[in-house]
Amino acid sequence: MACSGLSCLPMDTFGCPLTCVLAGRQVVKNEPLQITYSYWDGTGHRRQVVVRKGDTISQFLKAVKLQLSEEFREIR
Repeated sequence: MACSGLSCLPMDTFGCPLTCVLAGRQVVKNEPLQITYSYWDGTGHRRQVVVRKGDTISQFLKAVKLQLSEEFREIR
């Protein structure tokens, strides 16, 4: 896929301006990602949480904690 870019901009290996490449990565990082996780408390439970593709594991765990804190007072 060829991009039309100005010759004064740094280019990637495909000839696209790096600003376009970085902007494209940012768009992908902001896309929602639905993750199914499970936990065991004597029986198995499966839940889903939605985070962004660019989120860290810590952000994912905070979202899970927030979701489970509604059901389990001990997590608060």
